Amino acid sequence: MLRYPANILTELTGKQVTYTSPTAEVFTQTLLKAGVPTECIGFLSGFSEAIKQDEFETYATDLEKLIGQPPVSLKQIMEAIYTPTK
Repeated sequence: MLRYPANILTELTGKQVTYTSPTAEVFTQTLLKAGVPTECIGFLSGFSEAIKQDEFETYATDLEKLIGQPPVSLKQIMEAIYTPTK
C-alpha cells in the first residue's frame, strides 16, 4: 500500500523514490528514540502492521455516497502538489 505513493512520486518527479518497510523492532526503536510515549508504541506498531497486511484496503463507495461525488484520488492530490505550475 505505501509503495503506491512512492511510485507516484517517482513518476511525478522523475527521481526514484522507494519505500522501505522497517521491521517491527526497528520501527519500535525509532519511535522510542523519537520520544513517542511507550504506551502509544504498541498501538502504532499494531496499526502499522495492519496497514502492511492491507487490513484497511477497501474499495467501498461509502465516501462517494456521503459526499455526493467521487473522492479525489491520492494521485490527483500529489499531482497538484508536485507538478510544477507553468
